[in-house]
Amino acid sequence: MPPRGKQQVPKDEALEGLRWIAGSALFRPLILRLDDELAPDLSNLPELAEFLPLPVWAAVLAEPGRYLIRAQEFLPRMPDEETQISTTGVSGGPLLIEAIRYCELLDSIAGADGLKGSVLEFGAGWGRLGRLLLRSVPVNDLTSLDPLRRSLEIAESSQWGSRIVRCKVRLDAAQVPKELSLAFASQLFMRISPEAFIHNLRVLADALVPGGRLMIGVRIPEFWLLPDRSAPDLVAKTMDEGIWHEPGKFADLGETAVSMEWMKERLMSVGLERVAVHWEPGQPHIVHWSGIRTAEQLP
Repeated sequence: MPPRGKQQVPKDEALEGLRWIAGSALFRPLILRLDDELAPDLSNLPELAEFLPLPVWAAVLAEPGRYLIRAQEFLPRMPDEETQISTTGVSGGPLLIEAIRYCELLDSIAGADGLKGSVLEFGAGWGRLGRLLLRSVPVNDLTSLDPLRRSLEIAESSQWGSRIVRCKVRLDAAQVPKELSLAFASQLFMRISPEAFIHNLRVLADALVPGGRLMIGVRIPEFWLLPDRSAPDLVAKTMDEGIWHEPGKFADLGETAVSMEWMKERLMSVGLERVAVHWEPGQPHIVHWSGIRTAEQLP
């Protein structure tokens, strides 16, 4: 038992597992090389991290001071536990595992060349996913956009502020690089109005090169049945309308769910083919839709 008056801190088994992998003799030489040779601007990071598995890279990012001496000052810091929980619902190892799973899904959808060109994340938050992608995406090829001031403030406090640009909820096409090989939004489409949803879908699809990939996360109608919602009438409305949005405090932001058929039609209407749906591990009310840009641009 812990000493009287002291509270025992629960063990983060997920983080302990990542530490064990990263500390193995197999990867230690690669981490030492990263520490010795990483450029301050991170320009050579993909070359140095090429053979580091994603969980090892996640462990290094979570605790750079544990693995690096020289290069730790070049890497972003994780926000404190309270901030992690308030923005994502989890913290520490579980947060990293969620991010690893998403990036593995993104990597499988992007294909062999999808992460070698220009990549855009819409709704980057404080950079939870973008940091992991630096293992394979050159830092200057990654554009991170987010509409919330709070996200940028957190990113700034964790040495990542310069990498995230504030945008409008309804994307300005001028802020979106052209000829993207990959564009993705893990969560923001779950919160935006139908008008912003359709507008942003068109802007992102138009920015893709032929063969470029788009992946966005959405909620299915059963989202409204979750205990904190308990609104079965909204399930029916979502199925009837295709999309249903409950407004929040800010314009174009709130809670949104879409039907499967409506989503498929919207993706095809903006010139995407080979449309597919992917379930979120552990979150059955969330799915990720992907599609590939056709060679011909639609009017």
